[in-house]
Parts: sequence; structure tokens; C-alpha cells
Amino acid sequence: MNANLRFLKEALVTEITGALRHKRHYFRARRMSDPALTEEFLEHAHRCFAGRIARRIAELGGDPGVDSESLVMWSDLESAQELSPAEMVAADFAAETSAIRSYSGMVRRIGKGDPATRRLMEEIVARKKRHAVRLAKIARGLCVARAAE
Repeated sequence: MNANLRFLKEALVTEITGALRHKRHYFRARRMSDPALTEEFLEHAHRCFAGRIARRIAELGGDPGVDSESLVMWSDLESAQELSPAEMVAADFAAETSAIRSYSGMVRRIGKGDPATRRLMEEIVARKKRHAVRLAKIARGLCVARAAE
């Protein structure tokens, strides 16, 4: 498997686990009756880039399937924990910034040899950066609200 396919497979697993985390947080926020967080998490669960990454893998002749071992290895361990809204936002922010670092490294390693994959990953990095900024604003708002209590 060439390096770009390996990068894309890694990104695919990251996106799938991220979508699952957003969905899990959506249901928790809904249970807590927090409409703003509920909407935020649902929006990002649906904004997953897994489909676009899988399509690019197939275009390059790879198999876009992922094995369950990869999903388990990459998934986070928070699922059994009850998290506060601030903790859910912090977990998502940490995951987004980790993905940004990882995907930015992929962009550098892809170089100019595969412009379509490079553009895809650059676009995903840009969107993830915007999402991280939004999560940081939400986190600040949650901290201000907690301080006011």
C-alpha cells in the first residue's frame, strides 16, 4: 500500500471515531436538555469527512473498508464515563486539534505528488480549524456560565 493510501486510511478511522464521539455527545447533551450543545454535536456528527476520504481511497485503487481492530485502537476511552458539557466540549476540542496536527503532517508528507489528495486534506484541515475555534468559544462560554453559578 502506498503512503498516501496509508495516510487516508488513518484519516478514515479518525473520522469514523470522531463521528461516533460527536453522536455519543449529541445523545448525552440531549439527555441533559442542552439544546445548543445538542445542535453542535449533531451538526458535526453529520459533517464527518469519512465519505469523501473513502471515495478518495477508492479512486486511488484502495479498499475504503476499515477493520474493527483499527476502530477499537483509535477510539477513545471516555464512552463509559458520564461527562459534563464542558468535558464533552474539551474532549471534542482535544480530538479536533489532534486531527489537525495529524492531517497537517499528512499534507506535508503528501507533497505535490498527489494534488487531489493534498487538496482534500487541506480542505479538511481548514474546516477542522474552524470547528476547533467554535469549540473554544463554546468552552469559554461554558466556563463563564459555570463561574456565574
